[in-house]
Amino acid sequence: IAYEGLSANMDTSLIERMIMINTMSFAKLSKLYGQDMIRRGRGRMLMVSSMAGLTSASPNTALYGATKSFERSLAFSMSKEFEPYGVGVTCLMPGPVTNTQFRARSGTGRALCWYLPFYPRPAETVAHQG
Repeated sequence: IAYEGLSANMDTSLIERMIMINTMSFAKLSKLYGQDMIRRGRGRMLMVSSMAGLTSASPNTALYGATKSFERSLAFSMSKEFEPYGVGVTCLMPGPVTNTQFRARSGTGRALCWYLPFYPRPAETVAHQG
């Protein structure tokens, strides 16, 4: 989930919602599935984050980028933690994905990433490559 805007002007309830959905659900679900996979001694997790998690400066999407950095960091750390137990963890980090409601609902329609030639990818392509 994402909201665009100056983080200092963003409604606190939107900030809390974005952080809770993008970080807590990510952490809780990976813990639950991770426990089962470790118990079985095998498994694969595909965690979907975003290229926004790689940038250190995301004007008007700073909080979104920070939550995606958390997801990336958690996935990479869990990959090392779970490896001795036969569980693999992969972090998929797509750029802008077309054919979804994300652009309209997030308010990020003006972001440069949507206008770079060949950069936005259809959801089907991202799913296939992931």
